[in-house]
Amino acid sequence: MIYIHKDVIYDFKIYNYIKNILDKKRVPSKLIDAHDFDLVNSLDVKNDDVLIATFKHDKEDLAMTKKVFPILSKKFKTMYPSPESYYYYEDKLKQYEFMVENDIPCLETHYVTCKEDIEKLNINFPIVTKKTWGAGAEQINYFETLDSVVDDETTRSWTQDSIYPCLVQEYEDTDCDWRLSICGDKVFYYKRMHLWKTGNKDNFPYGMPKTPRERVLKFREPPFKPPNQKNIDEEEIYNLHDLIVKLHDLQKTKLNTYYMSWDIVNGKVLEFSVTATLQHPPHYYDINTKKKVIPRRWGLGTLEYLVNEYIK
Repeated sequence: MIYIHKDVIYDFKIYNYIKNILDKKRVPSKLIDAHDFDLVNSLDVKNDDVLIATFKHDKEDLAMTKKVFPILSKKFKTMYPSPESYYYYEDKLKQYEFMVENDIPCLETHYVTCKEDIEKLNINFPIVTKKTWGAGAEQINYFETLDSVVDDETTRSWTQDSIYPCLVQEYEDTDCDWRLSICGDKVFYYKRMHLWKTGNKDNFPYGMPKTPRERVLKFREPPFKPPNQKNIDEEEIYNLHDLIVKLHDLQKTKLNTYYMSWDIVNGKVLEFSVTATLQHPPHYYDINTKKKVIPRRWGLGTLEYLVNEYIK
């Protein structure tokens, strides 16, 4: 049996997409709310049963997941995300420490609790601040100078949280970042364009239109429209081959996961996430052959490869 976490708060089509894949392959599966303690405790899990869960990024969902995850990891011998990879989920400071420990090229990152901490840093402006949690750039801020950095009482995001405590990095001047999702020996990839200079300056770096706060709260819509995406040339992805191999090996040896998404800017890793997505183009880079591959069947993406691996 493959259990699929279906969040009762969010109407998220990934759950049904996974269920449809399994139904077509005639693999027994069941949608459950993995945040329901009583339900999880009552499950009669067999040794070969699997849990596939795509947990959300917001504080409410994150708090529920952290409470129930120890129970889930004891119930299921095989699960996505794995306990090893979940340790870093939604904690960008832990991710930075992991990257430093494993010699992954990354941006120097500082943890601060107030503006005075930033003043003490030996850092060049412009800078970027980000919370240790969050996705979709809703907790990221850009500051041109030290004078422009806000104080501790100021809120800068749709969640109306203070920006502190936060992580601080020097700004990398670029017109895009890359999303690489390593799924076994396949790497799905695309660029996310940085349009904030010409678009919505309140949405750094993607510049896409804001969603009204009331719709975010009532209908759980993303705070911003998805970033504008473009393909990465085959030669560009080939130039990152050594880094890709390193990340691929770390997924196997340290993170115990078949799937991981890595965000990269100017050849440096920003952060990583186990959250699966439907956004990737169907083509991928084959790590073994070093070639771009376009599947014969259109629409075979990261989620289907991920599900196929757990069926095995």
